[in-house]
Amino acid sequence: MTFEDALNLVTALLAPRSFSKLQIDVLRGAWNDDSYVKTATAIGYQYSYIKDIGSDLWQLLSQKLETKVTKLNLREALMQYVRLQQMRAHSALHQRRVDWGEAPDVSQLCGRSAQLAKLEEWVLQQRCRMVAIVGMGGMGKTRLVTRLAQQLVDKDRFEVVVWRSLRQAPPLQELLIDLISAMAAPAVLGIAPEQSLPQQLDAMMHQLLEQLRDRRCLLILDNLEAVFQNNQLVGTYRAGYEDYEWLFQQLGEGRHQSSVLLTTREIPAQISIQAGPTAAVRLLRLEPMSIEEGKSILAAKGLEVQTEQIQQVQKLIERYQGNPLALEIVATQIKELFNSNIAAFLSQDTLLFKDIRDLLAHQFARLTSLERQVMYWLAIEREPVTAAQLQADLLPSVTPVQLRYALESLDGRSLIAKNQQNLAPDAQMKVDGVSYTQQPVVMEYVTSHLIAQVCQEIEQVQIDCLRSHALVKAQAKDYVKDVQMRLILQPTLAQLLEVTGSKEGLKNLLLELLNLQQTQAPLQRGYFAANALHLLRQLALDLSHLDFSNLTICQADLRMVDLHGTNFSGADLSYSTFTQSICDILSVAFSPDAKHIATSHDNDQVCVWQLADGQQIATFRASASWVKSLAFSPDGETLAIANHDRIVKLLHIPSQTVRRELHGHASSVLSVAISADGRFLASSGEDTTIKIWDMQTGAHLKTLVGHQHGWLSALAFISAPQTLDQSYLLASGGGDRTIR
Repeated sequence: MTFEDALNLVTALLAPRSFSKLQIDVLRGAWNDDSYVKTATAIGYQYSYIKDIGSDLWQLLSQKLETKVTKLNLREALMQYVRLQQMRAHSALHQRRVDWGEAPDVSQLCGRSAQLAKLEEWVLQQRCRMVAIVGMGGMGKTRLVTRLAQQLVDKDRFEVVVWRSLRQAPPLQELLIDLISAMAAPAVLGIAPEQSLPQQLDAMMHQLLEQLRDRRCLLILDNLEAVFQNNQLVGTYRAGYEDYEWLFQQLGEGRHQSSVLLTTREIPAQISIQAGPTAAVRLLRLEPMSIEEGKSILAAKGLEVQTEQIQQVQKLIERYQGNPLALEIVATQIKELFNSNIAAFLSQDTLLFKDIRDLLAHQFARLTSLERQVMYWLAIEREPVTAAQLQADLLPSVTPVQLRYALESLDGRSLIAKNQQNLAPDAQMKVDGVSYTQQPVVMEYVTSHLIAQVCQEIEQVQIDCLRSHALVKAQAKDYVKDVQMRLILQPTLAQLLEVTGSKEGLKNLLLELLNLQQTQAPLQRGYFAANALHLLRQLALDLSHLDFSNLTICQADLRMVDLHGTNFSGADLSYSTFTQSICDILSVAFSPDAKHIATSHDNDQVCVWQLADGQQIATFRASASWVKSLAFSPDGETLAIANHDRIVKLLHIPSQTVRRELHGHASSVLSVAISADGRFLASSGEDTTIKIWDMQTGAHLKTLVGHQHGWLSALAFISAPQTLDQSYLLASGGGDRTIR
C-alpha cells in the first residue's frame, strides 16, 4: 500500500468530515515513521501542536476502524482494515451461516447496556477468543448474550454464527458433532459435512479448531452449568463430562480468529485460570440491576414507578438481589394484588422472600390445580411444546378453552416463556402456533417440587401425582427421555428409597399400590402403572412373571426389557414402546411415503408405527376384529381395514378415530384395496362379491361378481390408469383358484 492509497482510504473513512492539509502532513509523517519533532520542523509548527493534531486524528481513525490506532501502528491498522474488507467482499459471495438453535426472543431486553458495550468491545476491538458471562439463575445471562449476538450479526462481522444450549447436558462427542456440522461449509461434490466427520474425539477437536481458524465464527454455548456435578465444589464436572475441561482449554488457548461466548452459573476452573483483564479469555460477572434498569423492568410489566417510589424500588431490587426474573415475577404480583403499591407489597411478611426459590414457592402455591399440572408437564417435557401437546398430556383431560385460560394465567404470572417469533408484537396469545416452556430457574424449581410431591404421596400411600403425570415419556425424543430419567426419575427413586428404607421395601409398596389399582380402579386412565414400571426397572428388578393385567400402562418404555411371562392381559398399552409386538400379527401395510407401517393383531388391535425410530404413533381398539387386510390412502392419513364383522372401516390416523363405516357385505371382509388416486376403495370377502366404494362420500358404487365359489381374499388395483379410456384395473383372487 502506498501513501496515496492510505490517504484515499483515510479520506473515505472520515467523509463527510473535511481533511485539512495539516492533518495530511501529520498522516504522511506517521506513514514515513517520522517523529513528531521532525514533522513539526518540516512544516513550521510547534511540536506540541503537531502532537495534538496527531492524537485527534488517531482517535478519529480508532472509531472508524473499531480498533486502537496510534502513530506507531498506523500502517498495520490500515492494512489490516483493507484485508478485512477484502475478506468481507469474498465472504459476501457465499451465504453467511447463522444457526440460532434454541435462542430466545430478546426484543424486550431491559437494561444491561453497559455490559453489552463492554462485551462488544471485548469481541470486536480486543478480539477475545472466549468470554464467560457468569451469574445466578434468572440474572439474564441468556438474554444478554443473545442480544449481543444479534448486534454482532447485524454488523456483519462474522461469517458463521452458532447458538447452542447445553441445558440437556449433551456428552462432548455429541456436542462436537453438532457444532462441526452446523459450522461446516455446504456439501461439496454431493458429500454432506456430517458424512466426513472423524470418529475420534481428538480428531473432532482438531477439526473444530480448524473451522474456528479458517473463518471468523461466533459460537454461543448457553447453560454451561448443566455439565457440572451437584453436591460438589463449584465447577466440578459430572462423571463422564471431564473432557469439557479440555474443550474450554483448547477454545481459550488455541490459536483461532473466532469468539466463543459462554453463559454459566458456575465458573469452570479452566476459565478462571485463563481469564485476565488483558488476556484473550475474559470473565464477566453479572451484577444486580441498577435502579434505572429495575424501573425499566417494572415498566415493561406495566408497573409505572413514580418519583416518590425510587427508594422503595431500591429496596425491592435489593430484596430480590437485582434478579431480572424475580423482578418480572413480583411486578405482576404488585400490580394485580397491591394496586401497583410497592410499599404495601414490601410491608407484607408473607411476601418477604430471601431468594428466588422462596419466591417461586409462593408463586407455585398460588396456582390453580390445572396451572400446577401445566407447570409440572412443562418441566417434564423439558423442551418448548404446543398447547395441543399439553392437552394430550393432561389427565384428567381439559377443554382447549380451559387450557388457554391456564396458559394465559401462567403467562401473566411470568412463570412460563412462550415463543412468539412468528407473531406480531401486539398479537394475542393463541393456543395453536405458539410453544411454551419455562426459564431454567423455574424449571429447576418445578422439577424439585414435582419430585417432592410424588415422594410425599407415596409415603402416604397415595398416587394422585403419579397417576396424572408421567415421570418419563416413552415417546419423547431419546435425548429428552435421557434427561427425564436423569433429572426426574432417578432423583425420585433415590428419595423413595430413603422413605421405604430398601429396594425390597419399595418394590413391595409399588406392587401393593398396583394391586389396589387393579382391584379398585381397573383400566382407570393415568400414568401410575407406567411410572411404577419405570421405577421397578430402575431398581434393576426382574419384571418377568409380574402381573400388570387390567391396568392402563401409558407412556411406558419397555424396550430391551425381559417381559417373558409378564401378564398384560386386559391392559391398555397406549403410547408405550416395546422391543417387539407382544401379540401375533395378522397383516401389515406400508404407507405410500414408506415412513409408517400399519399392523393388525389377534387381540383386535390395529397399530401404526413410525419406521425411523419404531415408535407407535396410533392405536385403534374396539374398532377392529380379526383384520386380515390393511390399505393406506395415498395421503397416508386414512387406513382401510377388512373386518371380520362384515364392515369395512376407514380409520383416521392423526385423530385415532373411525372416520367412516361401510356396510354391505353379507359375510366377513377379507381384503381391501385403494386406487392410486385415492378415489375408489374395493373390498371382498367370504360372500364372493367385490364391492366398489367412493372414498370421499362412502357411497356404494357397484358390486362385481364372477368368482364361482370360495373366499375372495386378495385384491389389487393397478398402480396407475394405463388403459386408453383411463379406467381402473382391479385384480382379484380367491378360493376358486382363478384371478380376475
